[in-house]
Amino acid sequence: MTCFLKRIFIFSLLLFSSGLVAEHTIPTVKDRNAWKKLQNHPQWDLLVKLAENQRIQKLEDPFPYYMDFRNKGDRRSYQKRLNVLQDFGALTVVYCATKEKKYLAPIESRVRMLLDLPTWVLPAHYVPLNCQTGKTDVIDINAAIISGELAMLLHVLGPDMDPGLAARLNAELLRRIVIPWEQVLEGTHYVYDWMDRNDNWNAVCIAGCTGTFLMLDIEKQRKERLLELAIRKNNHFLQGFGNDGYCSEGISYWYYGFGHFLQFAETVKRYNGRNLLTADPRAERAAMFPERIRIFPGCYPMYADSSYAEKVFYLELRDILLGKRNGFSARTALNKNKQLSQLISILFSPRDERPADQSVSEQNTIFNQAQVYVARGNAECRLGVSFKGGHNREFHNHNDVGSYVVSVDGISLVLDPGTEVYTARTFSNRRYESRLIGSYGHNVPRIDGQEQTHLSGEPAVGFKGKNSAPPEATSAKILRQNVTADKLYVAMDLRAPYNHISGILKLDREFLFERSNGGRFTVTDSAVFEQEKIFEGAVITAGKIQKSGETRYRITQNGKSIVLELMCSEPVVCTVDLIKENTLGNRVFRRLSFRTQKKCRTVKMQFRYFPVK
Repeated sequence: MTCFLKRIFIFSLLLFSSGLVAEHTIPTVKDRNAWKKLQNHPQWDLLVKLAENQRIQKLEDPFPYYMDFRNKGDRRSYQKRLNVLQDFGALTVVYCATKEKKYLAPIESRVRMLLDLPTWVLPAHYVPLNCQTGKTDVIDINAAIISGELAMLLHVLGPDMDPGLAARLNAELLRRIVIPWEQVLEGTHYVYDWMDRNDNWNAVCIAGCTGTFLMLDIEKQRKERLLELAIRKNNHFLQGFGNDGYCSEGISYWYYGFGHFLQFAETVKRYNGRNLLTADPRAERAAMFPERIRIFPGCYPMYADSSYAEKVFYLELRDILLGKRNGFSARTALNKNKQLSQLISILFSPRDERPADQSVSEQNTIFNQAQVYVARGNAECRLGVSFKGGHNREFHNHNDVGSYVVSVDGISLVLDPGTEVYTARTFSNRRYESRLIGSYGHNVPRIDGQEQTHLSGEPAVGFKGKNSAPPEATSAKILRQNVTADKLYVAMDLRAPYNHISGILKLDREFLFERSNGGRFTVTDSAVFEQEKIFEGAVITAGKIQKSGETRYRITQNGKSIVLELMCSEPVVCTVDLIKENTLGNRVFRRLSFRTQKKCRTVKMQFRYFPVK
């Protein structure tokens, strides 16, 4: 593509001066001028490649695999086939830009197969077994997302679709989404539980459903009533961030949950010009979570069910809504943002190639309500850390009160492993059998071989009920805190998450981060018991562990190393074990543990970390 054509393309997009295309300016396929211009987009060749891949994909009815989750705990067999049907974004854009018929047929085939499914709800989210009847009014995150995408598809492609198929799609979107919402308003339908939840489900479901009824050709009065309900119920999601803007679901679910809130805000701004992100201080605080939880650029603690991959689309959409950018950059690669709604946002917004602001002004970030801390290095300090108190009833909770992460030059050498590959066990009463989710897979103590609990008076494993104990039952208590330019010191009482173990008189953990002399991080545990007990400390890593002295260990990964010096008031036994769970990317995590050789009534164990020069 010539520079001249690129300049014409960019100039044409600047006509959308708000940075976000308004609802009435999302062109239908009839607007040939608007769509043809996309062929001059810098990522056009990539878009065509994506469309060709989607065009030749084998389409398979996923529904015969629906019960695999119930019968085998297998989510993938159904979802991978469903994902192919839901993958029509690039096909739609390339067809609208070129009008080549070869792209239309696979779109319509996908729509027909999706409409034939009795439900768009994922089997992992569907409790009753009557989904085969086709009469379900259940809405989950997937049903909401796909309805929003199909409504966008109907808007842009409807004039060229088979008329009968377009009419059927419109009717199904009304039946599956719009009418149940209106019945909620009328009081003739139960209120969906996610409408009152404080987690990602609220944001994702509301974003998809709102995208549906605002894109459909229904009376404005109906849209206004539904939108009022959506905005009112979305307040619950923002309440989940507390007063400090902390996302207890972890960085991955910030991108997922808050990312969909941003798309919800974008949809509303298109519709009536109202900016939900800047209208609510809670939203603005939560919007800055990625920068505030970050230890180094691209380096985050993987608390809760996290599996980090930075999603530039949501960061740039956030900055557009905040007025910091005019549009998206080339960093929002289309192959990573393939949903039709995302492609519409990117392709019909101005280009803005200003680099992302990776700076964090504060040396220390303290989320006081969540009891989460981040201490960053400087030109003299290559070390960065995060540590947490909190409790064991957080969203996407891991039993990790008192855990921490130690990073050198952007590589986390002592870490939180994050999430496991989801199975039926993950969100059942067997959740904490997982050695990635239970406290075994975190940098916290075991006492007499017992892990932390999320309950009151009961161990985490073997629990037959459904709910965790109230937060206060497992919450850390901040005893002391001191913040200076060179140091961050915090002391916590960690007895509560071990409430099922009798006779713990004291269990304190002290964190001391020092920036001088290249950086040092010290974690000190002090315990006193009524009766003698075995005390065990643990260090979780994906790096290589080498013993370099009687009480000294070197941990190395990706060319970065850290030294651990272990000090204990009692003789200890050191072991290294693999954490045997189904990990994302088949990552291998090791647990370096230090266990007192015999039972004791008092013990002090200290972990000293510093980077290798």
